[in-house]
Amino acid sequence: MVKLWYSNVHVDCIGRNEHKFRLMAAYEGSNDVIGYIDYTLIDDDMHVDFIFVNEEHRLKGIGRSLYYQLQLENHTCRLMESDFYTAAGLATKRSAERGTQ
Repeated sequence: MVKLWYSNVHVDCIGRNEHKFRLMAAYEGSNDVIGYIDYTLIDDDMHVDFIFVNEEHRLKGIGRSLYYQLQLENHTCRLMESDFYTAAGLATKRSAERGTQ
């Protein structure tokens, strides 16, 4: 599998302790973003707001890699559960929790 590079960007600050971020992924050697996760940190709680992978790159482990990288970069935060998962999103989350990339 081709290696990915990641870029984590602070997007906005809402209130005192609520920060919005976007973690983006691209193939190494390319500047074309192929997927991203929008997430919010509130104190030590991490909320995934949205995950997207370009259609032509789906089912290649990009979403799972993003989720895994998100947890690596925010290892001191608690990932908060949500009732708004799609079946594909829940499968990606569970796969990342098992530590498979």
